[in-house]
Amino acid sequence: MGGLLYHQAASRYYKFALAVMNVVLMPVTAMLSSAAPEVNRLVATRAWGPLRKLLRRTSIMALAWTGVCTAGIATLGYFLLGYLKQGLICRLSLLS
Repeated sequence: MGGLLYHQAASRYYKFALAVMNVVLMPVTAMLSSAAPEVNRLVATRAWGPLRKLLRRTSIMALAWTGVCTAGIATLGYFLLGYLKQGLICRLSLLS
């Protein structure tokens, strides 16, 4: 649908941004999924202190990971996008 409303390049940038976002959020999603049973157990036992501590630690780790990725993308994104625009992905897909 994006290709119908905007220029084709805008659709490609959007698709690239979604792919990058999925890669960045993959570890955060896994971390939250692994913490969910512990959160449920702490809520069921009404252990609010340890729950608060677990949620704070999990949130800080997710924030740190996202911050590092954001800084990396802000620093290297322009160069990475330049390489991708020049057909690096096409050349790599031909090699495999």
